Amino acid sequence: MNFLVLGSSAAALIALISIVWWYLHRDPERADPNYKGFISPANGVVVDIIERKPTDKSTKIKKGNNGITAFFDDFPEGKTIIVIMMKPQHIHTQRAPIAGRIVNVAHRPGLKLNAVFGDYKKATAENEHAMYTIQGNNGRRCKVYAIAGLLARRVRPIAKIGEQVHQAQRIAKITFGSQVALVLPKATVHVKIGETVFDGITKIAE
Repeated sequence: MNFLVLGSSAAALIALISIVWWYLHRDPERADPNYKGFISPANGVVVDIIERKPTDKSTKIKKGNNGITAFFDDFPEGKTIIVIMMKPQHIHTQRAPIAGRIVNVAHRPGLKLNAVFGDYKKATAENEHAMYTIQGNNGRRCKVYAIAGLLARRVRPIAKIGEQVHQAQRIAKITFGSQVALVLPKATVHVKIGETVFDGITKIAE
């Protein structure tokens, strides 16, 4: 009888672990929204919206040369940065905000700060991240920063340099809590801080 109880408990535990594993790694298909603006590259909560002018040398989140605010060459008229925090319960696939060509993929080493419950602004700027630059078919360019965290210690790249991607196509994946920063040319933002956005679905800016 004890063996039956132990067997049932073990089976229940295995089933629970399987369900949790599936939930944390779920990766649903997304249809191409064919939206003229930018859709959200990630599922999570918007925690920061930063506007930068070309002449603005100061930054809230980074002083060095490797931070997400250091790249002005691609956005000579200024830029908009939208930071999305992904908690463990969110989908952790990163998707192309616009249709276009991947013109650069760069990996930058960094820290492993807690990107969810710690100082998220410091984690945004200083954690290890992979950066994707997409030249849109509409002539506009954007950058997607997939940022590792305390548990999500590595970013798994999917899209490659030179690849043509459709809007909402998978470009990278992180498991567990972390962040994604979307850098746009000066844009009209359609979301607000504290709002939950969905990867490949939410119309985030234009």
